[in-house]
Amino acid sequence: MEFFIAGLFDGNNNIEDIAARFEERFKAKISPQQLEKFAANLAGMGLLEGVKRAEQTIGQPIKKALFSRLLFIKIKAINPEKFIESTYSKARFFYGDAAIYLYLLLIIIAGVLTVSNFDDMIFQLKSFFVPEIIPLVWITIFFVTLLHEFSHTYSCRLNGGKVTDMGFLLLYFQPCFYSNVSDAYLFPNKKKRIAVTVAGIISQIIVWALAVCIWRITEMDNIINTIAFIIIALSLVGITFNLNPLLKLDGYYFLVDYWEIPNLRQKTFRYLRQRLIGLAENEDRLEVTLREHKIFLWYGLASLVYSGLLLAYIFYHFGLFVKARLGGFGVALMTAIILYFIYDAMKKGRIFQVVYNQRGAILKPGRLMITGAVIFILVLASIFIKIPHRLTNDCLVLPLELVSLKTTTPGSADLFIERANEEKILTQYKLITQDYSVLSIFPALKVGDKVKSGGLIASIRSNIFEADKVGRHANLEQYKKQLDLLEKGAQPEEIEQTEDIISQARLKYEKSLQDLNRAESLFVKGGIPEQELEEIRTSNQVLKSELDFYNNQLVLLKRGARPEEIDVARSQVNQLEAKLIHLESQLEKTIIESPIDGIVTQVNTGNMVIDIARMDTVKVKIRVPEKEISAIALNYPVRLKVRSYPGLTYSGIVVKIDPLAMVDDRGRSIIEVTAWIDNHEGLLKPGMTGKAKVNCGKWPLYKIALWRLVRYLRIEFWSLW
Repeated sequence: MEFFIAGLFDGNNNIEDIAARFEERFKAKISPQQLEKFAANLAGMGLLEGVKRAEQTIGQPIKKALFSRLLFIKIKAINPEKFIESTYSKARFFYGDAAIYLYLLLIIIAGVLTVSNFDDMIFQLKSFFVPEIIPLVWITIFFVTLLHEFSHTYSCRLNGGKVTDMGFLLLYFQPCFYSNVSDAYLFPNKKKRIAVTVAGIISQIIVWALAVCIWRITEMDNIINTIAFIIIALSLVGITFNLNPLLKLDGYYFLVDYWEIPNLRQKTFRYLRQRLIGLAENEDRLEVTLREHKIFLWYGLASLVYSGLLLAYIFYHFGLFVKARLGGFGVALMTAIILYFIYDAMKKGRIFQVVYNQRGAILKPGRLMITGAVIFILVLASIFIKIPHRLTNDCLVLPLELVSLKTTTPGSADLFIERANEEKILTQYKLITQDYSVLSIFPALKVGDKVKSGGLIASIRSNIFEADKVGRHANLEQYKKQLDLLEKGAQPEEIEQTEDIISQARLKYEKSLQDLNRAESLFVKGGIPEQELEEIRTSNQVLKSELDFYNNQLVLLKRGARPEEIDVARSQVNQLEAKLIHLESQLEKTIIESPIDGIVTQVNTGNMVIDIARMDTVKVKIRVPEKEISAIALNYPVRLKVRSYPGLTYSGIVVKIDPLAMVDDRGRSIIEVTAWIDNHEGLLKPGMTGKAKVNCGKWPLYKIALWRLVRYLRIEFWSLW
């Protein structure tokens, strides 16, 4: 009975409300005076927050500091008792043994699906939350959270209690629901109280598991899949917050039940204040056991740190919003409001009264001297003690030197060279010429091959080139023979032999002419490629030239050569030699050599013919926020860890700081810092990511602690006025 009454002293019920609730619950009356006395006893034992003994008056709710009330706003909405009673028989199945085994199986399946589809979840998450989906998100949050609170309610009813109050909370400015399960305080069995507390978290985990299964078996972009993914994403946040024992949610009340320390948070802060600054006037000392001392110490420290960081985060972002809307006046007004809240909380917490009562001890000359000496020593230490100052940021591994051969337009290929000094060279090769039609480019190496500077990496080839070269060689040899005959003169046997050769050459030419006519006909019909037609035409031209050559030779043999004819033949030989030399020089230009020592990283990928990177030393691009770049200079040491090899650390130096800032994918203004890292083992590959630490030298302690704050004040506060 006492537990039930104590649970009604939650800051929202006055004495008359508590008396009415007591009569409704136990069918017996209790006087306001009895409740007032009971409240005074609770306050005297430290079981009521913000209340002194005999401070409670009839008809007034228990008072809290304004700041505390703003951090914990509670709004009663409904009395679910009739609904619970009408549905209790159907809901009991979900709390039975069979259901528990089903839940365990569901959670295991969901865990396996989450691990195996984690990349898909991350991909969907990156493009999921858009403004159009916000209404659906809020509706989903409403129903999932309502189910969470009803789980507490049904669990309380299952163990013999009742819930007559459900509503809304604004806890640390975060919207929540609540279910008043104060009847659980009546349970003498500790396990039953804990069961009521953890019922909400368990239900949330089950809902998450069910959502994972539904998300996996449904198609993306339909409404069921969307709702399931919303539940998955938000359940992680909800479970994290509810398990947080530093907020007055399920995790906190689990500790209260587990440690069996009512008003754990209020007792913790009272004990810390008592230990640190003393007691207020007429305030009783809170006696604790050794176990409670350890709990209060560690829980209080964690609560103070968490509350401070959370409130600082909220006020900081709210301050940015106010500054953008109202400027310096808005920031000043918000600062005044925050200071008032702090003053109000300290006043209601009787901090000022305690300090005033302890003023004699605080202002003792000996204590002041010791305190001043300690502060002075700390200031000197912060000035003269220097420690390494390091800036850690994301980084990307790139090759130190890079050669890329790729086709660009349909008729050309580009050889792009990036040197270690970041000099860039572009050489273009034409793949279409007026004389030789379309050429082909072929890599000479495969991925992983090593190449030295000057080594062959690719060649430009054409069958037309090769056929023309063969034809010119044949013509040159024929004209040389013809010149030789002209110079020597002919014998009868030579004339007869030449006639036989002409007969054979004519037969070959006539057959070649038939083949050419047939090939031209097939080409018109699409039966053969142009390249094959050109080869047949070239062969025909060679045979015709050969036939003409022997005919001319026969004429010369019979007639004999004149001096001028010999000169003409010698001139033709010289022309053919010049043309052949020109053709061979063109063929030499189709050989592409590597300008660097490196390793082949790509071959025939898209329009990339071949890609060669120098990797004995790598270039690392470090993305440094604009506000931190002033601490970095050239030749500063750099240490690097990549995600592929977390156990290895690489070293290098800063070689370049980009002169221009850029905006990254998170909207931050950054400046890229380039460092060279030794990679003699060859483990670092282009495209790897990791974290790089730039050692900015040794800084005094005070500078490391304050340089970001000073920079912020100099820029941001200056801009307010």
